[in-house]
Formats: sequence, C-alpha cells, structure tokens
Amino acid sequence: MRWVHFLAVAVAAVAGVVGTSAHADTPVSYDRVDLSKPRFLNLAMDAPLFASVEVRNIDADRCSFTGGTLDYSTFAELKLENDKLYKPSLRYFAIEYPMLYYGTIRYGKLESVDISDTTLYNCDLDDIKYEYGDIDDLQLSRCTGRNWQVNNTELRNLRTYYLSARNARWERSDFYSGYFYYADLSGSEFSGCDFERSKLSGCDLSGVEISNCRISGLRINGVDIEELLRQAGR
Repeated sequence: MRWVHFLAVAVAAVAGVVGTSAHADTPVSYDRVDLSKPRFLNLAMDAPLFASVEVRNIDADRCSFTGGTLDYSTFAELKLENDKLYKPSLRYFAIEYPMLYYGTIRYGKLESVDISDTTLYNCDLDDIKYEYGDIDDLQLSRCTGRNWQVNNTELRNLRTYYLSARNARWERSDFYSGYFYYADLSGSEFSGCDFERSKLSGCDLSGVEISNCRISGLRINGVDIEELLRQAGR
C-alpha cells in the first residue's frame, strides 16, 4: 500500500472532502503543517511521516495505517472508526480528546506521548509498548489486548470496563484513582507501580501474588487486609 499523492490529500483535508485519490510512487511527509477538520474514508496509508504537525477535528472511517512515524505533533479531537493501525511509532506526541471505535492497533510503539480524555470502545490492542508518557482520563470499554509493555507512565483516572489485557507488563507506572470493572489481567505483572486509591470491582484475583508492597488501607470485600495480617501475626 502506498500513500495517496500529497497535494490531493492536502487539498481534500483542507476542504474537508471525503475520499481518496490516485496512488503515488513515494510516501508522503507532513512537516510543520496545520490541518483542520480533515476527513478520510477508505484510505490506505503506508509509512506516513508527521513531524511538528498539528491536526484538529480529524475524522477517519475504515482506514488503514501501516508503519509510519509521528514526531513532535499534536492530534486534537481525533475520531477513528473501524480503522487499523499497524506498527505505528509515536514520539513526543500529544493526542487530545480522541475516540477510537472498533479499531485495531498492533505493534505500536509510543514514547513520551501524552494522551488526554481518551475513549476506546471495542478495540483490539496487541503488542503495544508505551513508555515515559502521561495519560489522563483514559476509558477502555470492552477492549482486548495482549502482551502490553507499559513503563514509567502516569495513568490518571483510568477507567476500564470489561477489559481483557493478558500477559501485560507494567513497570514503574502510577494508576491514580484507577478503576477496573470486570477486568481480565491474567498473566500480567506489575512492578514498582502505584495503585493508591484505585478500585477493582468484579475482577478475578485467583492466583494473584502480592509481595514487597505497601498495603495501608487495602480492603478486599470490605476486609482491611493490613489489620487481618496483623491479627494473624504476619
């Protein structure tokens, strides 16, 4: 798959036109460009390059993004439906108010990426690596994922509903006031993470091992675990 010709896409984006154009022989790069209200439909993008770009109110439906690099850019009010992202690389990137419905993201790498007020619904997220970023008000609803690697990340007000994220690795990450409702985290490992004021409801904790952790105020089904261990002489 190749990128559509730069000029045609730019004109369509600025004009807010839906559709695609003829294929070009070389990938397209956007450098220091400001796009407002672009809309893409049934568009295949191969190895796009965004650098120092600001895109607002983007709407993409049934599109595929393969490879590509997005550096030092901002995507605001992003809406994706039935889209696929394969091996995207994002560095020093900001995503504001995005929504992703019935989408697929595989082998994504995000470094120093800030994400705020995000909603992902019924999405498939596999082999995602995320590090050195801030995530505010992320909501994951009926999403599935495998083999996540999340390092040195702050997740404030994370909300998950019927999340399946198996075999994930979370290291030195903070979950400020996180909420997990019927989450499946089988085979996951949390190392050096902060779950202060987080809540888990309807989750299966069978076989969970907790060691070398602070448990002040930890309650399971209303039982103060610290007090329970104290009474047991542990």
